Amino acid sequence: MRLINILLACLFCLAVAASGWSQSRDSGGHGILGYYDPQTLVFQPVVRSAVNPLTLSTFSGKFVTSFTITIKSSIATTTPISCAVLAAVDDVNKTTFVTSNAISEEANVLATRNGSTAKCTVTFSYSWQLANSKTDTVDLSYSVSAGTTTPGAGNLASRDSNQEIETLPIPANGATTTTKSVSATI
Repeated sequence: MRLINILLACLFCLAVAASGWSQSRDSGGHGILGYYDPQTLVFQPVVRSAVNPLTLSTFSGKFVTSFTITIKSSIATTTPISCAVLAAVDDVNKTTFVTSNAISEEANVLATRNGSTAKCTVTFSYSWQLANSKTDTVDLSYSVSAGTTTPGAGNLASRDSNQEIETLPIPANGATTTTKSVSATI
Protein backbone atom coordinates (compact mmCIF):
# COMPACT_ATOMS: atom_id res chain seq x y z
CA MET A 1 0.00 0.00 0.00
CA ARG A 2 2.90 2.27 0.77
CA LEU A 3 4.30 1.75 -2.75
CA ILE A 4 0.97 2.76 -4.32
CA ASN A 5 0.86 5.96 -2.22
CA ILE A 6 4.39 6.84 -3.33
CA LEU A 7 3.53 6.17 -6.99
CA LEU A 8 0.35 8.28 -6.75
CA ALA A 9 2.27 11.12 -5.08
CA CYS A 10 4.90 10.99 -7.86
CA LEU A 11 2.23 10.99 -10.57
CA PHE A 12 0.53 13.97 -8.89
CA CYS A 13 3.84 15.88 -8.70
CA LEU A 14 4.59 15.02 -12.34
CA ALA A 15 1.15 16.30 -13.45
CA VAL A 16 1.58 19.55 -11.53
CA ALA A 17 5.10 20.03 -12.92
CA ALA A 18 3.95 19.33 -16.51
CA SER A 19 1.22 21.91 -16.13
CA GLY A 20 3.80 24.48 -14.98
CA TRP A 21 6.22 23.62 -17.79
CA SER A 22 3.50 24.26 -20.41
CA GLN A 23 3.23 27.90 -19.35
CA SER A 24 5.39 30.36 -21.30
CA ARG A 25 6.86 33.50 -19.75
CA ASP A 26 6.66 35.30 -23.14
CA SER A 27 2.97 35.57 -24.03
CA GLY A 28 3.28 38.65 -26.29
CA GLY A 29 2.76 38.21 -30.00
CA HIS A 30 0.96 34.89 -29.72
CA GLY A 31 -2.64 34.45 -30.73
CA ILE A 32 -5.29 36.94 -31.69
CA LEU A 33 -6.47 39.64 -29.33
CA GLY A 34 -10.20 39.33 -28.70
CA TYR A 35 -12.86 37.72 -26.52
CA TYR A 36 -15.16 34.72 -26.57
CA ASP A 37 -18.88 35.57 -26.46
CA PRO A 38 -20.55 32.71 -24.51
CA GLN A 39 -24.05 33.72 -25.66
CA THR A 40 -23.29 33.43 -29.38
CA LEU A 41 -20.45 30.93 -28.96
CA VAL A 42 -18.34 33.09 -31.28
CA PHE A 43 -14.83 34.47 -30.78
CA GLN A 44 -14.82 38.22 -31.47
CA PRO A 45 -11.37 39.46 -32.56
CA VAL A 46 -10.39 43.01 -31.67
CA VAL A 47 -9.58 44.97 -34.81
CA ARG A 48 -6.47 47.09 -34.53
CA SER A 49 -6.39 50.07 -36.83
CA ALA A 50 -3.08 50.85 -38.48
CA VAL A 51 -4.47 54.12 -39.85
CA ASN A 52 -3.22 57.23 -38.12
CA PRO A 53 -5.71 60.05 -37.59
CA LEU A 54 -5.51 62.64 -40.35
CA THR A 55 -3.74 65.90 -39.75
CA LEU A 56 -6.12 68.55 -41.04
CA SER A 57 -5.22 72.13 -41.87
CA THR A 58 -7.77 74.90 -42.30
CA PHE A 59 -7.59 76.95 -45.48
CA SER A 60 -9.84 79.96 -45.75
CA GLY A 61 -9.99 82.82 -48.20
CA LYS A 62 -12.08 84.39 -50.90
CA PHE A 63 -12.72 83.89 -54.62
CA VAL A 64 -13.69 86.78 -56.91
CA THR A 65 -14.91 86.19 -60.48
CA SER A 66 -16.07 88.94 -62.89
CA PHE A 67 -18.49 88.22 -65.73
CA THR A 68 -19.26 89.98 -68.99
CA ILE A 69 -22.27 88.38 -70.67
CA THR A 70 -23.27 88.95 -74.26
CA ILE A 71 -27.01 88.40 -74.74
CA LYS A 72 -27.89 86.97 -78.16
CA SER A 73 -30.94 84.90 -77.17
CA SER A 74 -34.43 86.32 -77.43
CA ILE A 75 -34.78 87.04 -73.75
CA ALA A 76 -37.04 89.83 -72.52
CA THR A 77 -35.19 92.80 -71.07
CA THR A 78 -37.02 92.22 -67.77
CA THR A 79 -35.82 88.61 -67.48
CA PRO A 80 -33.36 88.24 -64.60
CA ILE A 81 -29.88 86.94 -65.43
CA SER A 82 -27.82 85.28 -62.71
CA CYS A 83 -24.15 84.36 -62.47
CA ALA A 84 -22.84 81.51 -60.33
CA VAL A 85 -19.39 80.17 -59.49
CA LEU A 86 -18.84 76.64 -58.24
CA ALA A 87 -15.63 75.58 -56.45
CA ALA A 88 -15.03 71.84 -56.01
CA VAL A 89 -12.19 70.15 -54.10
CA ASP A 90 -11.59 66.41 -53.75
CA ASP A 91 -9.18 66.05 -50.83
CA VAL A 92 -7.42 62.88 -52.04
CA ASN A 93 -4.17 61.26 -50.93
CA LYS A 94 -2.32 60.71 -54.23
CA THR A 95 -0.45 57.67 -52.81
CA THR A 96 -3.32 55.71 -51.23
CA PHE A 97 -6.14 57.26 -53.30
CA VAL A 98 -8.18 57.69 -50.11
CA THR A 99 -10.56 60.66 -50.18
CA SER A 100 -10.55 62.60 -46.90
CA ASN A 101 -13.13 65.20 -47.88
CA ALA A 102 -15.23 66.27 -50.87
CA ILE A 103 -16.03 69.97 -50.91
CA SER A 104 -18.46 71.94 -53.04
CA GLU A 105 -19.06 75.70 -52.71
CA GLU A 106 -21.40 77.77 -54.86
CA ALA A 107 -22.38 81.44 -54.92
CA ASN A 108 -24.98 83.21 -57.10
CA VAL A 109 -25.67 86.88 -57.85
CA LEU A 110 -27.98 88.79 -60.19
CA ALA A 111 -26.35 90.49 -63.17
CA THR A 112 -26.88 94.11 -64.12
CA ARG A 113 -28.16 94.33 -67.69
CA ASN A 114 -27.54 97.16 -70.14
CA GLY A 115 -28.96 96.42 -73.60
CA SER A 116 -27.34 93.26 -75.01
CA THR A 117 -24.69 93.08 -72.29
CA ALA A 118 -24.88 92.04 -68.64
CA LYS A 119 -22.21 92.23 -65.95
CA CYS A 120 -21.79 90.72 -62.52
CA THR A 121 -19.10 89.86 -59.98
CA VAL A 122 -19.40 86.76 -57.82
CA THR A 123 -17.48 86.90 -54.55
CA PHE A 124 -17.58 84.20 -51.88
CA SER A 125 -15.58 83.23 -48.83
CA TYR A 126 -14.62 79.67 -47.94
CA SER A 127 -13.10 77.68 -45.10
CA TRP A 128 -11.91 74.13 -45.79
CA GLN A 129 -10.40 71.37 -43.64
CA LEU A 130 -7.83 69.60 -45.83
CA ALA A 131 -5.48 66.67 -45.21
CA ASN A 132 -3.69 66.80 -48.60
CA SER A 133 -3.49 70.52 -49.35
CA LYS A 134 -0.07 70.29 -51.04
CA THR A 135 -1.47 68.10 -53.84
CA ASP A 136 -5.17 69.09 -53.86
CA THR A 137 -6.62 71.41 -56.49
CA VAL A 138 -9.73 73.59 -56.77
CA ASP A 139 -11.88 73.14 -59.88
CA LEU A 140 -13.76 76.37 -60.65
CA SER A 141 -16.70 76.44 -63.03
CA TYR A 142 -19.48 78.89 -63.76
CA SER A 143 -23.12 79.03 -64.69
CA VAL A 144 -24.98 81.90 -66.34
CA SER A 145 -28.78 81.57 -66.30
CA ALA A 146 -31.64 83.62 -67.68
CA GLY A 147 -35.30 82.91 -67.15
CA THR A 148 -37.40 81.64 -64.32
CA THR A 149 -38.47 78.33 -62.91
CA THR A 150 -41.00 79.88 -60.53
CA PRO A 151 -44.35 78.00 -60.76
CA GLY A 152 -47.10 80.17 -62.20
CA ALA A 153 -44.68 82.68 -63.66
CA GLY A 154 -45.68 81.80 -67.19
CA ASN A 155 -43.69 80.27 -70.01
CA LEU A 156 -40.68 82.53 -70.06
CA ALA A 157 -37.75 81.74 -72.30
CA SER A 158 -34.95 80.13 -70.34
CA ARG A 159 -31.25 79.92 -71.14
CA ASP A 160 -28.27 78.41 -69.26
CA SER A 161 -24.56 78.29 -69.99
CA ASN A 162 -22.13 76.22 -67.86
CA GLN A 163 -18.38 75.89 -68.36
CA GLU A 164 -15.13 75.36 -66.50
CA ILE A 165 -13.14 78.46 -65.54
CA GLU A 166 -9.84 76.97 -64.37
CA THR A 167 -8.14 74.49 -62.04
CA LEU A 168 -5.89 75.97 -59.36
CA PRO A 169 -3.71 74.68 -56.53
CA ILE A 170 -5.19 75.31 -53.08
CA PRO A 171 -4.66 79.05 -52.41
CA ALA A 172 -2.58 80.14 -49.42
CA ASN A 173 -4.54 80.54 -46.21
CA GLY A 174 -6.19 83.98 -46.08
CA ALA A 175 -5.70 84.71 -49.81
CA THR A 176 -8.14 86.53 -52.05
CA THR A 177 -8.01 84.79 -55.41
CA THR A 178 -9.22 86.69 -58.46
CA THR A 179 -10.01 84.11 -61.12
CA LYS A 180 -9.95 84.54 -64.87
CA SER A 181 -12.65 86.92 -66.06
CA VAL A 182 -15.55 85.10 -67.66
CA SER A 183 -16.88 86.12 -71.06
CA ALA A 184 -20.10 84.22 -71.69
CA THR A 185 -22.78 84.32 -74.36
CA ILE A 186 -26.39 83.35 -73.78
